[in-house]
Amino acid sequence: MGVIPLKRRNGSVRAEVLVDDEDFERFGHLRWCWNNGYAFRIGEQRRALYLHREIMGLVRGDGREVDHRDRNRLDCRRSNLIVTVRKGNAANVPSLGGTSKHRGICRRGERWQAYVNIDGRFVSFGYYDDEEVAAKVAREARRQHLRGSVD
Repeated sequence: MGVIPLKRRNGSVRAEVLVDDEDFERFGHLRWCWNNGYAFRIGEQRRALYLHREIMGLVRGDGREVDHRDRNRLDCRRSNLIVTVRKGNAANVPSLGGTSKHRGICRRGERWQAYVNIDGRFVSFGYYDDEEVAAKVAREARRQHLRGSVD
């Protein structure tokens, strides 16, 4: 595992990005900066090039996005990155609270309901006695219905 420093204009290090060894060899020699939590550099035509997109081989305007599985924008190891589309990227958000600590789970009487919001529709994936089982069902449903990679 390599660490790439993100530098300020004055050259001091603002943050560090984790990358795999092979990506450190490819990108570690370039000057990377920090913008809204992401590592970027200025490329040809004075456009921002983001490290996570470069690692995954995406080009500007291809309609795909790179999501950080653990939501840590400074962890650009391949095991933490997934190529997806806008809908899949937007699905990787934390629970907003409510009756369960898990996302896509709500209490219905004595049971837990697993659900996913798909294209603005509330879709139920059943009721379960155990909150953890319902959470697993909801995670799998989100993975199947919202992660839609265009590959």
